[in-house]
Amino acid sequence: MMPCEIVVKSVLPAMRALIAKELIENHDLKQVEVAEIMGITQAAISQYIRGERGAMIDLSSQKINKMISNIAVQLKNRDSSGQAIITNFCAACQLIRKKKLMCDLHKEIDPFIAEEDCKFCMVKSEE
Repeated sequence: MMPCEIVVKSVLPAMRALIAKELIENHDLKQVEVAEIMGITQAAISQYIRGERGAMIDLSSQKINKMISNIAVQLKNRDSSGQAIITNFCAACQLIRKKKLMCDLHKEIDPFIAEEDCKFCMVKSEE
């Protein structure tokens, strides 16, 4: 499985779960309001809150939590362009890869990955 597939199937749902929890717990929003802000269903928000979605990977990191909080504020206040929010999502994803938070899950999914030789997440893209 490619690292980007792990991002789509595990990292993004985990980020959405953290954002949903941030908006509900620290911004006193209702699930319906969060669903509207995030462009997903209230049922999906409920699943994120209960840990039924977005729980495959642990994104615990003070810096990532700060980035998630910033994204939550941007979404709540709707004061940023879609491009700015996407840029912040991508920056968080890059940090997650750099901190090797996906490595254990990737190894579990693909046991043939030689973790000590794996540099896929460290490759910088050319612009």
